[in-house]
Amino acid sequence: MIGHIGRAAQAVGVKRLVWNTATWIPERPGDPFVYGDNTIAINILFRTGVPATIFGGVLFMDNLLSGFARRFIVEEGRFHYPHAPHMRANWISLTMSRGS
Repeated sequence: MIGHIGRAAQAVGVKRLVWNTATWIPERPGDPFVYGDNTIAINILFRTGVPATIFGGVLFMDNLLSGFARRFIVEEGRFHYPHAPHMRANWISLTMSRGS
């Protein structure tokens, strides 16, 4: 599907296509699980020739509202998030601001 989008964007002269995968992008295709499809799709998109910028979220700020993080923040005033020490943090907010 992303190949079709890239070719269509290229055909109509889109100056830059911006795609947020909304999920993690592994370094190698097929690794791990369905996230590896992002790597494959990004390569397909770039091969269409359309100029593109890709965003891939790793951690979502909205996760801080979940039971395993929110309680510590609200009740104890400390940040607690299970996260491998070597993992880069790329926090993205899923909430959108709304105009009045």
